[in-house]
Amino acid sequence: MKKAFVFIVALIATFAGIWAQDVSDFSQVKFFDGSKIREINIDGKCAQFFYGSRYYNLRISEEGIAALSSACQKYFSDFEGKKLSRKEKKSKEKYGLFQAKIEWGTSRQRFSEFAEIRAAAGYAFSGRSPYFAISIPNSPSEGENVSPALFSSGEVVLLFSKSQISQFVGALK
Repeated sequence: MKKAFVFIVALIATFAGIWAQDVSDFSQVKFFDGSKIREINIDGKCAQFFYGSRYYNLRISEEGIAALSSACQKYFSDFEGKKLSRKEKKSKEKYGLFQAKIEWGTSRQRFSEFAEIRAAAGYAFSGRSPYFAISIPNSPSEGENVSPALFSSGEVVLLFSKSQISQFVGALK
């Protein structure tokens, strides 16, 4: 009985160490998913987040980060100049597209599916407030042994306040 207890304690300590190591190297930025504020963990050019019932990695290339940064500057200019329109149906795509790779799975340590995507950068309104929006399209997995439950990525829309998107882009650089 004592050996089983020691084994369980050692196992818990090991998993706690793995979890702590997994998130210790990350910068954290917040975003809004339409219902609540969540965190994105950023390590280099990879953003890891939980959305819906899945974990995602969004890997953005140097060119993608440059396009995202340019889109942010246009958003800041339009925001300050009060040029944001609520009437535009395609407001999420206002500032352009950028290349990225999306990986998804059911746990933080296991991303079993992936796809190359073109994500849209723009803005969207939630209630009366404008947010910078990164829209990730629903994409089928490019993996070889696709799980039926994870066949496609699902559509993801990340909403950021001005300070949150500044932190996000700054952490990616």
